[in-house]
Amino acid sequence: MKSGIGCAAALMYLLGCASSAMASGSMESDPIELTQQPDYILNKCQGTASADEFDGTAIRSIDPGGALANALDSANIAVIMDLTVIKNITLLEGPKHGKLVEQKDNEGLVSYYYDPTPGYVGEDRAVFMADYGGKHYKIIINLKVSRGLDNELCPDESYKLEKVTSPSSGSSSYGNDFNLRTISVTFADLNGAAVGQTTGTTITIDGVIIDGVRLH
Repeated sequence: MKSGIGCAAALMYLLGCASSAMASGSMESDPIELTQQPDYILNKCQGTASADEFDGTAIRSIDPGGALANALDSANIAVIMDLTVIKNITLLEGPKHGKLVEQKDNEGLVSYYYDPTPGYVGEDRAVFMADYGGKHYKIIINLKVSRGLDNELCPDESYKLEKVTSPSSGSSSYGNDFNLRTISVTFADLNGAAVGQTTGTTITIDGVIIDGVRLH
């Protein structure tokens, strides 16, 4: 039998476990990193050369601020002449088949140099967040790493900007696919010292007594 405070802590922990499971399909996955909910998501396809071909800054440069400015221009949302108005460019997820080196120019504008793993050819990506005009933008740079710079790997419309639908009532900041309405909480006597367990989207909490009242 556990106290109300202990079970509350257990419920918060188990909610974290359930959110991870719903996002990945596995209860053993890494927890979801909590980030600012974006207002827009930008996907940009960008071709780049493998480590065995070229070693040029221009070829391997990743410019999330510039990508956002071009996407807003293409969507007829805004024409940004001064990239310093794009604020708080932050790396959320680095590439899995290489590394990024942050670079700043004299005006403080942030860009990155992508250094792919030697011998790697295929897909990679880097994810950023940035602010502009009071909105939050998630910028996903989808990298196509090839031997030589193959411009045909990315379609002509390499920018895809989508507005994020506001989460419905009951949603949680644990992630876009995690909705509290889908979580079922029950109470039962659990064996041993367990305070709770999760099965899929069902959370079972050991018997709770609050102010002398048993809650199951």
